[in-house]
Amino acid sequence: MNHPDLLHPSQFQSAPVNPSSPLSSLPSPTPLPSGLPRPPRAARDYFAHQNDEPESETDGDSDIESDNANETRRDSAQATARKIQSILRAIRKRKWSLRQFLEMFIEETDSRGNEILVSSRKLRTPSQRREYLRDTLSSLNLHSAPIELSELLGEFGALRDTQYFGRFDSNMKLEDVDLEAAVGSIQETAPQWSAVLNELLQNERSHWGSYSTTPKDDSYSGRIFLITSIISSSQAKQRSNFLHSLLDIYLLGSGVKRRVFSTLSGLGICHSYETANRLMHKLSETAAVRK
Repeated sequence: MNHPDLLHPSQFQSAPVNPSSPLSSLPSPTPLPSGLPRPPRAARDYFAHQNDEPESETDGDSDIESDNANETRRDSAQATARKIQSILRAIRKRKWSLRQFLEMFIEETDSRGNEILVSSRKLRTPSQRREYLRDTLSSLNLHSAPIELSELLGEFGALRDTQYFGRFDSNMKLEDVDLEAAVGSIQETAPQWSAVLNELLQNERSHWGSYSTTPKDDSYSGRIFLITSIISSSQAKQRSNFLHSLLDIYLLGSGVKRRVFSTLSGLGICHSYETANRLMHKLSETAAVRK
C-alpha cells in the first residue's frame, strides 16, 4: 500500500525544474561512463592520504634529516666494522690471536734475548709500548661497575707492602728513587687506583682529536708517586713513611728553615721539623753503632 505523502521514484525523476530557480544556472554533472574500471588500490590510498590533514614542511624536513642521520650512522658503523675486520685478518695472517699480538706488543726480547725494536718513533722500545698500552686501557674505562671504596682501600693496603710505599729504608737516597719503578708498582698492585689517577691527571682537552699530547716525563710520574704516597701515609703513618722520610732528610740536608718545613708539612708533603730532626738523630746513632 502506498503512502499518500510519499513520492514515487518515477515522480521524483520527472519532476520539472523551475527555470526561475537559482539551481537552474548550475551546470549539470557529467555522468561517469558505465564501463570505467575501478581505480587501483594504490590510487585509492593516495587519494585518501591527500584528504588527510597535510603535514607541514618542517615535519617533512625533520624526517629527511632523521633518515640522513640514520644512514650516516649505518655507514659509519659499517666502515668501523670493515676496519676492525681488516686488522683482525692481518693479525690472523701472521698466525696470531689478538691476545698473542698484545703479548708480543709488550714483549722485551725474542727467544734469543734480542731486544724487540720497531720502526715507530713513539713505540720503538718495549717500555714505550707498555706505557702506551697501559694508558690506552686506562682511558677506555673497562670497569663496567663503579669502583668500591673498600676495593681502593684494599689496594692501598697491598701497596704498603711494596718498597716505595712501605717503611722508610735508611739505605735509600732521594736521588736513587726510580720513579718508573714506583709507578709500575702502583699499576701492578693497585690497578683500579692507577686507572683513576691517570684519568684525573689527564688534561681536560686530552680527548680532543686536535689536542697534541706530549710524552709523559718524570714530572708526571712524580705527581703519581707523591699523591699516592700522601694518601697511603695518611692511612698508616708508621707503616708508610718512605717518601716523607726521604724528603725530611733531603730538606734538612739542604738547610731548609723551620718555617718552610712547617709549610710543606701542612701540605702533607713531609713530616714536621721536630719529627725530621728526631729521624736524623736516630740515623746518626745507628751509623755510630755500626762503626
